[in-house]
Amino acid sequence: MATYVVPRIGDVRLARLSTRQVEQLYADLLEGGARDGGPLSATTVGQVHRTLRRAFNDAIRWGLLNASPVTPAKVPRQDGRTMTVWTPAQSATFLASVRGERLFALWLVALHTGMRRGELAGLRWRDVDLASGKVSIVVQRTTDGFRVVTVEPKAGSRRVVQLAGDVAAELRAHRDRQAAERAALALVAAAPDDAVFADELGRPYHPQRLRTMFGRASERAGVPAIRLHDLRHTMATVALTAGIHPKIVQERLGHTTVAMTLDTYSHVTDTIQSAAAEELHRIMNVSQTRDPEIGESLEESPEALRAAARPFTPGKRRHRKPTAADEAFVKAINE
Repeated sequence: MATYVVPRIGDVRLARLSTRQVEQLYADLLEGGARDGGPLSATTVGQVHRTLRRAFNDAIRWGLLNASPVTPAKVPRQDGRTMTVWTPAQSATFLASVRGERLFALWLVALHTGMRRGELAGLRWRDVDLASGKVSIVVQRTTDGFRVVTVEPKAGSRRVVQLAGDVAAELRAHRDRQAAERAALALVAAAPDDAVFADELGRPYHPQRLRTMFGRASERAGVPAIRLHDLRHTMATVALTAGIHPKIVQERLGHTTVAMTLDTYSHVTDTIQSAAAEELHRIMNVSQTRDPEIGESLEESPEALRAAARPFTPGKRRHRKPTAADEAFVKAINE
């Protein structure tokens, strides 16, 4: 809001904002809404629209407005960029190709955690707990034009990601290699605020250089060309296809809701739906059903089905008794 909305329509009173002004805002953002003055993607403008819509719906609910000028506004069509991901076999081929290289740990962490480019570039040793195998994602190094800025992760993306044991071991080996490089150049030992992924002199990589190095590494590996960001999509796609709970995938990605994860990877959920339908059919097929107590197949007659039915009593919804804090909050809102 502070970046895209306030500078353009922040001086317009809520009751006077029109749908036409909202649509003009979207057009202005598409034309030159990026921080460097370049065009803003339709996807980002769509996110601005959803944020505005929620804000105006809240204003209506609070009695500040009678209608929202945002709801009828035409939203730019989302980018038609196709999501390209690697298969598990292609991912394994890439990792086998870069194993032993100086930045092997970087590509391994990217594939296993789904961290964004800026999150990888901004990862500090103080954010890595090798003993527990946990990585705290609290900052990212991104670009404003070509200038590098350190900011907080995207809204709702601060998170802690658990590493597999082998991944944590590779990060430990990466830290030892960094220490040896510094010692060979008579440099001071790495400090907690130093970057995990840095060059031989201990300088953090420019985020755009990570993208360039990844492109060269994947070309050497002979795998399909994808963006560095597509490693994030690869992790999510493989995880969902393997049956990992969407809530876990959402938390690893740093999405604000499970719905966002499922919407983003709808191409995977369609496949999962088909597999689930076949599995449910297999489980519930009467001719294959067996009584778990006697181990015999059930007949398809109504009498047999009724005899095999297990009683089920729906649980009663429990309503939490309002606390004094709840009542005080409601009173404050009403006043």
